[in-house]
Amino acid sequence: MTSFFPTDLQLIHSGNGLFLLSLLALTAVLTVFVYRRTNPVVGLQFRLALVVLRLLALWLFLLAAFKFSIAWTDKQVEKPILALLIDQSASMAVRQERSTQLHQVLHQLPLADLEDFQVVPFAFGSKLRPLTGPPIDSLALTDDATDIDGALQSLVRLFISRNLAAIALFSDGNYNRGGNPARSAGQLGVPVFSIPIGSEQEAPDIAITRIEANAFAYCEESSVIEVEVANRGFGRRSTQIALKHGSTTLAAETFTLPADRSQRRIPLHFAPGQPGRYKLTVEIPPLAGEETAQNNRRTLYIDVLKSRLQIQLIAGAAMPDISFVRQQLNLNKRYQNRAAVEAGNGRFLGGELNLPNDAALAEIDLLILLNWPTAASSEAVIAKIVQNVRLNKISLLLMLGPDSKLERLHELETDLPIRSQSAAIAETAVYAVLAPEGSRHPITASAETSDNLWNRLPPLSAKHSDFTVWPDAQVLLSAQHDSQQSGSPNNKPNAPLLVVRQTDRLKSAALLAYAGWRWHLMMANDQGGPTPFAMLIDRLTHWLEQEQIDKTVRLQTDRALYGIGEPVNAQVRVFDAERQPLDAQVNLALYQDGKLLEEKSADPVKTGMFERSIYPDRAGDFVLIASAQLNSHALGSDTTAITVGETAVEMIHTSLNRPALASLAHLSGGQIVAADSLDLLPHILPRHTIIRSATHERELWRHPIVLFLGIALLSLEWIIRKRCGMI
Repeated sequence: MTSFFPTDLQLIHSGNGLFLLSLLALTAVLTVFVYRRTNPVVGLQFRLALVVLRLLALWLFLLAAFKFSIAWTDKQVEKPILALLIDQSASMAVRQERSTQLHQVLHQLPLADLEDFQVVPFAFGSKLRPLTGPPIDSLALTDDATDIDGALQSLVRLFISRNLAAIALFSDGNYNRGGNPARSAGQLGVPVFSIPIGSEQEAPDIAITRIEANAFAYCEESSVIEVEVANRGFGRRSTQIALKHGSTTLAAETFTLPADRSQRRIPLHFAPGQPGRYKLTVEIPPLAGEETAQNNRRTLYIDVLKSRLQIQLIAGAAMPDISFVRQQLNLNKRYQNRAAVEAGNGRFLGGELNLPNDAALAEIDLLILLNWPTAASSEAVIAKIVQNVRLNKISLLLMLGPDSKLERLHELETDLPIRSQSAAIAETAVYAVLAPEGSRHPITASAETSDNLWNRLPPLSAKHSDFTVWPDAQVLLSAQHDSQQSGSPNNKPNAPLLVVRQTDRLKSAALLAYAGWRWHLMMANDQGGPTPFAMLIDRLTHWLEQEQIDKTVRLQTDRALYGIGEPVNAQVRVFDAERQPLDAQVNLALYQDGKLLEEKSADPVKTGMFERSIYPDRAGDFVLIASAQLNSHALGSDTTAITVGETAVEMIHTSLNRPALASLAHLSGGQIVAADSLDLLPHILPRHTIIRSATHERELWRHPIVLFLGIALLSLEWIIRKRCGMI
């Protein structure tokens, strides 16, 4: 900005201006009259000094009385701003000639011809950052993602109140995060001048472009991972691909590359031996002359579960939900499931639905109680079930029905997600609402079960209310009643609908409504895949079968793989020895290769629950450790592994995407400028300046110096009079 001398100087006062001038003149006349003759007689210079001193003092007091102010206007001319937006993603350094060209272009930028502009440099990859030093010296070319649209939007927001005239984009035009920048180019309001960096000629390269795998695998059972490989310039030659767990090779295949500029899917089969979380790596050895080997490797996480799961369903009466639950369980070949439907007086329906004996109960991994126990259930049968659940630590899924008598399970109360006391109500319709904790839990949080889907589900039926949830339980879905959904006045909060809990004895879940068949039948054609009810049963089963962990501190992240710049959302739960939630001081520490990178305190959400988001600034494998303390006493810790920013994503497309840059420039109102024609840039940039006017007002009458000067002038007059003997 260039500032000029203040203009439009104004004197402002209150009251009548003519009256003020009259008073000023009158005080001048009276002062001159008073000092026309003096006693004793003094020289002319003394009399003039006394006249000036008194006159100035009286005028100051008069101006203060009339609230005298002074106002002026500043005019500032703001130069047009040219923002340099420089791509520093890893793909810019994939070829030596590309990074060399970028540095040469920045060196050749005609800054002398751009002196009419305020040139501001920025770099971007996954996010925008200002360059404080010379652009060439500050570039790292290491970002593992490219978000052109996000960088443009951030830049426009940053200069929303400034004179941003144009953006010069130095990039290869490839992006792998954010939207297509051309789609929003017309709404930027700023022309983009694209300077293509790189060559459109593709170098030979092979890349793993995509991996498809189930999130779960099973011990000693074959699982398949589909790997998509792209070929560019190597012809139909043979190479190898391997699936590794650490240094152990789980599967390897020799395959023929697809035809040039095409892709091929390669299945890799493996059979894990032990349950747990596996971090797997798919690798293709680099070929001679390959442009980059960074896209030859991809990482994924798979949870390996027990190979066969024994599931027992006990129902209090025949009802449609039994068929739909069993139908879903039968789809999984690893599940051996039996059902027993109570017929009264401790008897169950015959055939395969017989209630198993004690020995069979001891082998159960998961027990589903559907609308059971009822008022007619045998006390002896209930006692046998409770005893086996407690003794063998059997995971429990409780699904309430119209005849459920939850209070009859009071001996299991300390292990259930809810207390056994509840109130019976008339059958009512309830709608599912995704609870805050449900948005982060693997049972309910995913692309298929988003908040919009839960809001579109038909209602379930409920005949119980006033549930009390244990403090360490998690409410994943809430129940909204008809009156709440229709907008009727109702200040009652949503009741729990789906609750899960993990204690040191067993894992349990409770669905506190029935008629889930509506979610199955009425939504069957909505998604074209598994219905919400089928997904819910499947994910509840997977979660309940996973290994129980007896810890006072539990750390959970929303997933295991992240893109560079994405937040790692961590949730920590802390318990005391009695499994009650505990307030504590919780810290999260992020490590890479044993080196501490970042440490932050987690924020309390409610008693015993803490949350914090961490933003890793680099790619790689990390370890996140949550530790809790109370009054300087360590309570415990928990650890999880995450992977951030796979470089392969950035390296899938590495050749210059000139059409994308041209489209962006055209739609934004700019032009594409060749890297060897930068001398044209200053002549085609818009050069609109902005003149900003700012009016300032100073209320001199309020300033203490006015009173001080008035008193000082009168005091000086008095001193002179005294020295001259006029007092």
